[in-house]
Amino acid sequence: MDINEVLSVTDKFPLPTMAYRLAGEDERLDFYKTLVDYLKLTEHTSGVELELGHWNTEWGKVLDRVRTYGPSIDNLRPNYFRYRTLRLDGEFVFTNDPFFEHHAYVIFLRLLFSKYLSGQNKIVDLGCGSGTSLFLLDQMKIGTELIGADCIEEAQETVNIIGRATTSNIRGLPFNMKTLEGGEALNLAGAAVITLHSMEQLGKDYNNLLDFLIAAGPSLVLHLEPIEEFYDSARLFDKLALTHHRQRGYLTGYLTKIRKLAAQKRIEIFAEKRLEFGSTWHEAYSLIVWRPI
Repeated sequence: MDINEVLSVTDKFPLPTMAYRLAGEDERLDFYKTLVDYLKLTEHTSGVELELGHWNTEWGKVLDRVRTYGPSIDNLRPNYFRYRTLRLDGEFVFTNDPFFEHHAYVIFLRLLFSKYLSGQNKIVDLGCGSGTSLFLLDQMKIGTELIGADCIEEAQETVNIIGRATTSNIRGLPFNMKTLEGGEALNLAGAAVITLHSMEQLGKDYNNLLDFLIAAGPSLVLHLEPIEEFYDSARLFDKLALTHHRQRGYLTGYLTKIRKLAAQKRIEIFAEKRLEFGSTWHEAYSLIVWRPI
């Protein structure tokens, strides 16, 4: 985005105060040692296969807050946004604000939504979680029909509360990204589809979803996910993130598959970019935007 595009968003939605500092040389070396030791300890732990019980609990906490206090950016914030050591432009940085990453996430979404989703009528968030995306889209007056699709009932109910509170056309629907159960009800033809830190859960099992998306005929697909192809394993900074990525079983080979489909003229790629930002362990902020042909 050029500066005028950025300013058009930040003028309407002012940026919060966000402060950080670079790690000093001794701090950085100590932190690298800590990360290496931690990754050795977790080397043989189970990956991130979708555990419904975990996400029932995670989205249940958000639902309880929203039921009590109503939807807002703060109340919709997932509890896993808590790290004070972050990854930025190839370095570790420290912040005193435990919600720094969430502030950045909201800024990224506003900018990406403004650039890629303006003018879209129906927008569907697959694996919508807390429903933050739908709340932001409604604030930005983007989309006339907003769907939050998730296999977790608590997430669906949170989205429905957002819809009732904003009196907007916002609905939560059931959808399982692995089994595709509920897919027909989404009616994705001509819609914009987004996935935000949700496809990471699929690991290698994304082909059925990808085939489903191509066949459904959306106008646009936007991913903000951890993408292993962007890491440079020759750099220790990236190698640690890649090790964590693979230990957790996050997306494997997805960008490579997307590029092959583009070479076969089955899809058109509009953007693929590493945003050079992440939590302590990895970077879940890589952008891919494409559409079926």
